[in-house]
Amino acid sequence: MARGKIGRSHIVVEARSVNHRYCEVSLRCPSRFATLEAELTRRVRERFSRGKFDLFLKEEGTDREEVEVELAKRAHGVLKRIQSELDLKGPITVSDVLTCRDVFFSHNSLDDTETMRRPILQLFDRAFDGLTKMREREGVGVFRWLQTRLRFLTRLLEVIERESVKRGDQYRRRLEAKWKSVGVIEEKRVLQESALMAERADVTEEVVRLRSHVKEFDRQTHQKQPVGRKFDFLAQEMGREINTIGSKSQGVRIAHQVIEFKSELEKIREQIQNVE
Repeated sequence: MARGKIGRSHIVVEARSVNHRYCEVSLRCPSRFATLEAELTRRVRERFSRGKFDLFLKEEGTDREEVEVELAKRAHGVLKRIQSELDLKGPITVSDVLTCRDVFFSHNSLDDTETMRRPILQLFDRAFDGLTKMREREGVGVFRWLQTRLRFLTRLLEVIERESVKRGDQYRRRLEAKWKSVGVIEEKRVLQESALMAERADVTEEVVRLRSHVKEFDRQTHQKQPVGRKFDFLAQEMGREINTIGSKSQGVRIAHQVIEFKSELEKIREQIQNVE
């Protein structure tokens, strides 16, 4: 928020922003200032890459006594000109002046909109400075939160990987028990079937890619330029990989880790909407 006296008007401007995938700007103001919206939109997009920005401009008041005197002077001047043009005689009364003022002038007419344009834009620049500082403070918190979440995802991947390795031995023991139950063990067939089942359930490639995505996510958190769209892409790719792991794996332990991973990823997706 920023405020200042421009001409005879006391102006208050405010800039607010909420999460948004793109950069959208809207201005709420008296109609005579509506032409500022295009310039303000350009200035917002020069400073910010994402967010929904609501801009407010209000005239809180004017120096009333000074305004009334100025309006009265203008009204009196108009009446004097009318007298001269029409060759009219007689005194000009206070009542005549007030009537002329109400007919021809308003408080807004004293401050030309174009004259006020530059000072108002400067007020908005001050409001944008404050918004930038606030977003930077929030960014520190988001950074720390993301670091914690990424470490947790790494631990979940470690569990998934260990459990996946165990599955091959479990398949083999299960097949051996099955063949023993019918009184014969065909070693070659046991090996073939257990290898086939292990291959179908192998999630090594998905785990490797997920690790790569997590590392890249972490690397991007240290960048100075806007990374919000990159975060969106990485989160989308991570979602694909964890879904594949979930469809391949049959173990309860892995299934629980997959659910936990998806839950954390959804939290990350929500939070990165705060990131430019």
